[in-house]
Amino acid sequence: MFSKTESEIFSRNGAEYKSRDPQRDCRYTDGGYWSIFGENFESYLNDFRLVDGDGKLPDIINKIASKHKPVIVDLLAPTNTIADITYTIRGLRRIKGLAVGLGDTRCEDVRLLDKAFGIDYIPTDLKVFQNFNKISEWLGPDKADLIMERGYGALEIMPTNLRYQYRVINVIWKMLDTSGGLALLQLPPLRDLHENEIPVEEWASEVKRSGIYSQYLPSYESKEPRRSYGLLMLQKNSPEEKLPTLYR
Repeated sequence: MFSKTESEIFSRNGAEYKSRDPQRDCRYTDGGYWSIFGENFESYLNDFRLVDGDGKLPDIINKIASKHKPVIVDLLAPTNTIADITYTIRGLRRIKGLAVGLGDTRCEDVRLLDKAFGIDYIPTDLKVFQNFNKISEWLGPDKADLIMERGYGALEIMPTNLRYQYRVINVIWKMLDTSGGLALLQLPPLRDLHENEIPVEEWASEVKRSGIYSQYLPSYESKEPRRSYGLLMLQKNSPEEKLPTLYR
């Protein structure tokens, strides 16, 4: 359950709605906090551009945006970023969008606006791996064109063990469309992965050798004080592509 900081307005595409200020802290009860919560899509891209070593990200995003009704999922997040996509990318006004987080902080006006755009929200705890089934059920027969996760402080409460991390990356991979589905993922700090004997660097090299389009950045200085996260970009371009096993 969140303790929300309220503000007077939150702008969605020129309209103003009374809602929580997406730039303020949003604290949760089990001891941690998100210092960065509900930011716009450009803020996400400011991070994900760092892992775009080939400079392909703008073209990939534009191709996704050109689809009639792209399927976009944002993990460990409110609906703000997906809503921002609908009016910052020219011509994109209708999507099948889903945000997944611990609790729904939206006011009724924003819920209605999200519904009009085609954006849903699932409040659930992704520390429990089985709750990813709720995302699969929401997708139905569809596959995701874009799955994002830039959880920042939310990553502090996610399990950092080999079994969980491997299962999560595989279920995300299975959700991606086989014709260019893109995953943009912030990873736990490299120190935490090493402490739990997760060989992410070796695995990322193996992914690249397998022929899957991928980019990996082990660590970058994030805007969250004293925390350095990793970044991973994966694109699925064929139903035959299989991720290598993540092993010790």
